[in-house]
Amino acid sequence: EALFFVTGLGKLKFIDLSFSTNLIRTPDFSGVPRLVQLKLGGCSNLVEIHPSIGQLSRLKYLDLICCVSLTNLPGMSAEMQSLTTIRLYV
Repeated sequence: EALFFVTGLGKLKFIDLSFSTNLIRTPDFSGVPRLVQLKLGGCSNLVEIHPSIGQLSRLKYLDLICCVSLTNLPGMSAEMQSLTTIRLYV
């Protein structure tokens, strides 16, 4: 979870963790409020997405393709009004 404790990530817009097979849960996303695109496709052992994803008001694209261990998604709040694409298929 130390991923976002590095300074200067507040301006980060794109994160691609695709095929990170050792990723089990995502870190808290509150440190990257400008995130526009999050790619987690192929993270076959991912079981949990941190609830802070629901606060990403600028997120437009979320890729969860082949996240076969993921059993549920956190609540998507009204703040996620920019979200236009969620890729979920296996």
